[in-house]
Amino acid sequence: MKLQPESKKELLRIACGVSLCTAVMWVVFAALHLVGWVVFDYRVLLGGIIGALVAIGNFAGICFVVQKVIDEPDEKKRKAQLQISYNTRMLLQALWIIIAIAAPCFQAFAGVLPLLFPRVMKPCGSPLCALMVILPPLKRYVPRS
Repeated sequence: MKLQPESKKELLRIACGVSLCTAVMWVVFAALHLVGWVVFDYRVLLGGIIGALVAIGNFAGICFVVQKVIDEPDEKKRKAQLQISYNTRMLLQALWIIIAIAAPCFQAFAGVLPLLFPRVMKPCGSPLCALMVILPPLKRYVPRS
């Protein structure tokens, strides 16, 4: 199944925003590592990468299912397909959270935090806006258009 142009655009926006937010998270981890508050190692990078992929995959799943369900004439089938999709995506995210917390090769916070980044991107129109939501003190230095 091919995504419609508007879905592709939205998915690309979410993917860019999640990637940007993940990079900012790494910078914050590195800064906190310099003052000795956290450890910044491969576990932070690995957790962030996989967490971001899970978050982007979740949004891609939404795009594919909604596009598929729109063509379904029966409302009960539409609702059932959407509910199954929602349950599956939430189960996969919960599974990732459990793995990120339990597995020693991931830093738990760095693995789970990227799951929240698409929610930051939704109300914003761009990754820059999401960055301003995450880092409010920088908002006064960003020129307004």
